[in-house]
Amino acid sequence: MLKRKSSAFLAQLAERLPILINLPLEGIKMLPLNLAILVKASEWEKCLERINVLCSTKWNKKHKYSGKGLVFGETKKCHCAGQYITNRQLRLAQKDTKACSCTAALKIIQHLNNPNVVTFCQTRAHVNHVPGDWDEVRTLPLPSEAIKIIEDQLKSGSSCRSTRISVLRQIDSWGVGVRKPNYEEIYNRMRKMTTLLYMFASDENAFISIWLNVKLAEQNYCIFEINLSVYNDGKKQFAFGFQLPMQVSIMRISQSFCLDTAHSISSRSDEVLYTLVTRHSQTGKGFLVAYMVTNNQTAIPIKLWLDHLRIKSSFVPINITIDCSIMEVNAIKEHNLDNKIKLNASYTSEQLGNYKTALKNYLRHILIESNEDMFLRAIEDFKRIVQEQPQFLKYFEKKWTENEELLQRWRCPYISQQHQRYVTNNYVESWHNQLKTIYFGRTRIRRLDRLIFILTNDVEFYFEQEVERIHFNNGKMGPIDNELARNSFVASKIQNDMLPSMILNPLGETGNSMDDYNDEWQIRSFVTEDKWYTVNISNDLIQSCTCLNFLTCQIPCKHSHLLKHYCEAKFSFIEQREIAGVVLNQQDAVNANENEVEKEVEQELESGGTAEDRGVYVFDEIAAYSATMHHSFEDLQTLKTIPGLDQIKTDLIKKVLANAVRLIDEYRSENPSYFRNLNTQR
Repeated sequence: MLKRKSSAFLAQLAERLPILINLPLEGIKMLPLNLAILVKASEWEKCLERINVLCSTKWNKKHKYSGKGLVFGETKKCHCAGQYITNRQLRLAQKDTKACSCTAALKIIQHLNNPNVVTFCQTRAHVNHVPGDWDEVRTLPLPSEAIKIIEDQLKSGSSCRSTRISVLRQIDSWGVGVRKPNYEEIYNRMRKMTTLLYMFASDENAFISIWLNVKLAEQNYCIFEINLSVYNDGKKQFAFGFQLPMQVSIMRISQSFCLDTAHSISSRSDEVLYTLVTRHSQTGKGFLVAYMVTNNQTAIPIKLWLDHLRIKSSFVPINITIDCSIMEVNAIKEHNLDNKIKLNASYTSEQLGNYKTALKNYLRHILIESNEDMFLRAIEDFKRIVQEQPQFLKYFEKKWTENEELLQRWRCPYISQQHQRYVTNNYVESWHNQLKTIYFGRTRIRRLDRLIFILTNDVEFYFEQEVERIHFNNGKMGPIDNELARNSFVASKIQNDMLPSMILNPLGETGNSMDDYNDEWQIRSFVTEDKWYTVNISNDLIQSCTCLNFLTCQIPCKHSHLLKHYCEAKFSFIEQREIAGVVLNQQDAVNANENEVEKEVEQELESGGTAEDRGVYVFDEIAAYSATMHHSFEDLQTLKTIPGLDQIKTDLIKKVLANAVRLIDEYRSENPSYFRNLNTQR
């Protein structure tokens, strides 16, 4: 929320214009009506700018006039004057216009007999809006003083990132009547990074310790740090993570998450970043809730990290989406289907290609089927289609349909409607692309302290500002407001004389003359005439609808908007959205007192691991090295182009890898019953 406190900047302006009177809104002033204000002719334009800032308005030129005895005369109108009829044929989702037919007028006159003085006089009051109200501030331009501060800080040699943070924090304290620049308005000025902001030590262990135990601890971050030496015979491996109190609050009220790994985050290829992302309830966009950085790519640090989140951050997920779901299903469609589907020699290659394409299209149909019965029926139909392909059918049954656990990897039929948006990993994949493209500038960072700085200063501050921006409708609409605007517009196109035939009240009758609206209303489908949906009103608020759009998005649908227009009820969603913002702010304060990590819990997490676990861990570590080599493929291609490399090292790498492959083959030969037959699995 905008902080309701005055700043030195606004106080100075107020002192220079004492004639202004106070409005009921804190920190907002107004010009007295029909009272002349005299200002110096050399400063009248600056005074007008100060009046605009203090009164949270903008005066636009309406017309000039001249007359006997005048140097010049000018009438200005309020920026909310006039009307604007939106044309939504091309853009269905639009903000409400700022034009509200305000008739306020300001006269500015300079007389010949007193050319050193200019007179201001507001002749008409503002109507149909309240200057300084939170939804009015978004329509104002940036004050010239704000633009000057941004430019001066950049010209003084301050880095772009520190300038952005500093300017936004200053603007945060300017008061309720001044529009803050949104993130996009200043982001393009940020190109450089000073090492003084994050490089607190030259030694890696030292700077990580300073960041976790000093810098982040001072800001009440929830810290995760684990010693992995117990699992890897003292090798230098680490895992650490952190959460802002706001992220802890979001995690506690969320049920579904996306988890993914970002490789190639630094100059060392074994260092990876794990991120948990959820959907923010107020913005409808992906929101980062936890990070972990490690150079150990086994399951052990992930397990310990998730245990830490469960204990410290009330992490109790219903669904976690990871890469292996849809990506491996795609592998069926591509690699395994192409290799295992065969036709006899009587078929041409074109016919074989068409046959494979038809099978892939059928698999795509199965992937998007959300009804469990229809999904199971489609699986059986597909198996009958490929019954003449025994090699592929055996693979398909064993890897994807043999038991309930394998069937649930298809995701869609086994996820409730409100969690369907998490079927794909788009939330977190988009985030990792932004991290590497925008924040890293498509280059690998050399030190992890820069990564910590970027995550805790740039990324988190941006996401906080984005939540505030969408909440106050500053800039482009968020996904939720966009969907609400579309649904409202579609419902508004229904003619009033059509409403009785589309709406039945809880008594099964047409008409809205009931004393009590609370119960189930029936709303006819906008598309199918014989299909009806149930919209529930409880506590005089529209609560829910049985249509697919509401079940999936959990926001008021077009049927709910139609009922709102019909009986003038309000949405429960809107009130809950406002309450959720208050609850999150309250939780942030509570988290500040609950964030101390108990030594006993940390010792329990660090001391785990039996001798048997460490024996199994050896193969986990080998798998981690294998994964690292997989993600180093591009580096190997680059090495081929570099002249003069040490050939001894190249031969050594080749011999080590060849020896590793040979030893694994020996294990397979010595234990054939534990491995799949190569005739049925490639």
